[in-house]
Amino acid sequence: MEQKLLFTNKQLRNMILPLVMEQFLLMLVLVGLSDTFIVSQCMGAGDTEQAEQYFKRLMKITLVISLAICMDWLSRAVVFWVRFRRGKWKTFHVIS
Repeated sequence: MEQKLLFTNKQLRNMILPLVMEQFLLMLVLVGLSDTFIVSQCMGAGDTEQAEQYFKRLMKITLVISLAICMDWLSRAVVFWVRFRRGKWKTFHVIS
């Protein structure tokens, strides 16, 4: 009996990749808004060196958090794919 798949690998990739990119971009936007607030406060006070220092520090934090989120999504996708290929999803056991 031939197994019929709901989605092909290409279709799954095309569905998952935009979700991962969306999470990455959302984090950049949210932290970018806080960057704007902090940097504008420093610029308003006339302290451009401190504004530059805060900007660099906050961008590093943003990139680290965004990469961590992407790695989390990627690892979940790999685990899902491995379980799907092995057929583990066909058996369901309730832990009591």
